[in-house]
Amino acid sequence: MLILPALEKFEHLEVLWLPGIENVSDDFIKKFITARGHNLKELILTDCINLTDSSVKVIAETCSGLCVLDLVNLNKLTDSTLGYLANGC
Repeated sequence: MLILPALEKFEHLEVLWLPGIENVSDDFIKKFITARGHNLKELILTDCINLTDSSVKVIAETCSGLCVLDLVNLNKLTDSTLGYLANGC
């Protein structure tokens, strides 16, 4: 969460890699994506083990131009995640 204010300054950020950062939370994703997710084309969240379906829901609703989304080893995701992605981005 401490890096969030710095990331929010990147108005045209298209690629964000956060693999293996266990401190990445649903709250962080929600705040960042709602502030700056509109331009994202690639989002890597591999091994961000604390993320749940609520993060994917926000991503799907906000990141319409997303081409790459890596959710490897996010064991808290359920089948709802696929629905959010199919109906969103």
